[in-house]
Amino acid sequence: TGLGSANAPLLAGGDAIGGEINVIANGGSISAANLSAYADAIGGLGSDSSGNATGGSITVSARTAAGPSAALAGTIGFGSMSLSASAEVPNDYYSPQPVAGGNARGGAINVSAAGGSITTGYIDLAADGAGGDATGAGGTGSGGSITLSATALNGLRGSFAADCTSYCSITADGRGGYGQNGANAAGGSILIYAADADFAMDGDLYLQANGIGGGTEFYDGVAGRGGDGLGGAIAIESRAGAAGSADMRFGSVFASADGASTEASFGFRALSSGNLSTLSLGGSTFNEGDGGTGTGGSVNFLVAGGSMTAASLLGTADGRGGASSINCPSCGDGVTPFQAGSGQGGTAQFSITGGSATIASLTLAAGGMGGAGAAASAPDEVSSIAGQGTGGTAQLESRGGVLNADAISIEANGAGGGSDYYSYYSYSGPNGADGGAGIGGTARLLMDVGGTGQIIVSEDVSIRAQGFGGEGGVAGSDGSGGFYTAGAGGNGTGGTAELTLASGALTTPSLLVSAASAGGKGGDNDSDGPGGAAGNGIGGTARVAYLSEGHAIGALTVKADGEGGVAGINGYIDFFDEGTGEPIYAYGSGQGGAGGAGQGGLADLLIDVDPSFASLIVSADGFGSAGALNGTGGAGGAGTGGVAALNIGFGATSVSGELRVSASGFGGAGGAGTIGAGGRGGDAFGGTATLGLTGASTSLDAGDIGVMAQALGGAGGGAGLQSGPGLAGADGGDATGGTALFAVNAGAS
Repeated sequence: TGLGSANAPLLAGGDAIGGEINVIANGGSISAANLSAYADAIGGLGSDSSGNATGGSITVSARTAAGPSAALAGTIGFGSMSLSASAEVPNDYYSPQPVAGGNARGGAINVSAAGGSITTGYIDLAADGAGGDATGAGGTGSGGSITLSATALNGLRGSFAADCTSYCSITADGRGGYGQNGANAAGGSILIYAADADFAMDGDLYLQANGIGGGTEFYDGVAGRGGDGLGGAIAIESRAGAAGSADMRFGSVFASADGASTEASFGFRALSSGNLSTLSLGGSTFNEGDGGTGTGGSVNFLVAGGSMTAASLLGTADGRGGASSINCPSCGDGVTPFQAGSGQGGTAQFSITGGSATIASLTLAAGGMGGAGAAASAPDEVSSIAGQGTGGTAQLESRGGVLNADAISIEANGAGGGSDYYSYYSYSGPNGADGGAGIGGTARLLMDVGGTGQIIVSEDVSIRAQGFGGEGGVAGSDGSGGFYTAGAGGNGTGGTAELTLASGALTTPSLLVSAASAGGKGGDNDSDGPGGAAGNGIGGTARVAYLSEGHAIGALTVKADGEGGVAGINGYIDFFDEGTGEPIYAYGSGQGGAGGAGQGGLADLLIDVDPSFASLIVSADGFGSAGALNGTGGAGGAGTGGVAALNIGFGATSVSGELRVSASGFGGAGGAGTIGAGGRGGDAFGGTATLGLTGASTSLDAGDIGVMAQALGGAGGGAGLQSGPGLAGADGGDATGGTALFAVNAGAS
């Protein structure tokens, strides 16, 4: 371990560099109850600046050596293995912080079985870098590099085995220091591979190459900016090698190359299974200034030869923006609203070009979430603006080999920043912040021209690039009947979800391709003010190109629907139902929030072969959400259909169940008024729905066909349900139908 000089009177702390440790068995044998090796570096403290720190290097290697008649394999065996080549600049909380924090960079760890064998129990490897805090500029933090491998050498097969029954941990995280401006951070790299060798890590394996930006000093009256966080790179590879005989075996793998700027932990809500994957990053505090940007890194799984088996593979490259506090003359720079940081997803990918993979559960996620905003609570305060979340790229590509799975989920979702800290923690908080915008990224399953791969899934496949608006913050009450402001829900916009079948064979009973969206929920209001308006939802692009034979898909759904969010109420949760656990609201006498508009996007399916389906749905519907029931009801949101198209250009297509092509619009119902008027119903507009058959050899066999571009306006809300005789009910929404076309061109049937 390298230690920089540290002495309070020193103006500048000393730099530190970790040393070098080698544990190498060249044809021999090394064994012990455990191995603990540290090549860490700790920068020194100074009154003006802290020193920098750089981790050292650790190598553990079992190699071959020349023997009397043949190569000899080295062997290494430990009951457990703990290796650290981390770097940090520590913080002395009992002394004044330096003006400048030192930078830290993790070192390098290499564990390899090159023709030899390594066996261990629990394994803990760390090459982290944590920058120092400061009153001025915080120190940057960068993760190092970690490599685990098993390869053949000199005719001998390498072997690596670790027992992760409890768990195993491998981290190359970077963490920026705090300061007037938070410091940037970047995750490092983790590479695990095998080539013509055996590699096994049974149990739970946690891999982290996260980058977490530093935050700003709080309550110092000086506006700053949170540091950016950039995720690193994680790769697990079964390489082709000379013989294509790698054998990789895992239990459950949790791999995260996430990037985050500072944000309170409650600002992020796990949105897995259709929304965002769970970020594996802890939170900090709201920035006194603009939030930094969080950008996901990359997670790549590759099978080029041999075999890979696992109970589950979860790869996340999520990005999360930093949260921002309010601004005011005494707490920042006065009148400019702080902007919470944006969250941008990275890249999560599984590629198979040869060999075989058996993965019970495969999840690839590249989500983005905006930082949370905070609402003003005094006349001289300015609310901050919640950040935008944008999905990255999640992709499964098959060009060769065979992939067997129970379930596959490919997600590139985006979610806007949500509630501020006042409204989250207490219903007595004054105002609520508006939610941020969420935009889907790109999610795809690709079997392109020239491939020979097979994907066999026993349960379901989902491809999602969805957008979700952030929730508006809840407004509290001071008990005096004042008017406070609840936050409006943010808008959600779908991204691009794609399935290309131009080679190979995909088999699954159920497949979803979704670029749907939903607006954020409006905040509830416990004062006399109105509930928050719901956000709007706009569908993205969901596209399927079914171009080659050999696939077997049961139920196929291609969806680019847009749906308004839930309107906020004037009221509060009184208690929860004992049976269902659902909240039961006490409604106030104020105005209910307006429902959000929903607009369909583009849903497109092209068929150029002879498939058979259990059911087939192509939808780009728009659903306006209902206005809130309250003293005075909220207006319903408008619903507008998008474009839905099913084009069959060749072959015989059959559908045994329902076949629907829909681009309809549905207005949301107006909320009822308990003592006042009800809300007007939302308007509705149909879109464009087309089912077209072209070509002399094209046919469609289906008994239940619907091509729809309907419009259904929302019902008007009732008035005076509890009192207020003589009040008329509200008007329903108008409706305008769209265009629905079922075209059978010459020669088709």
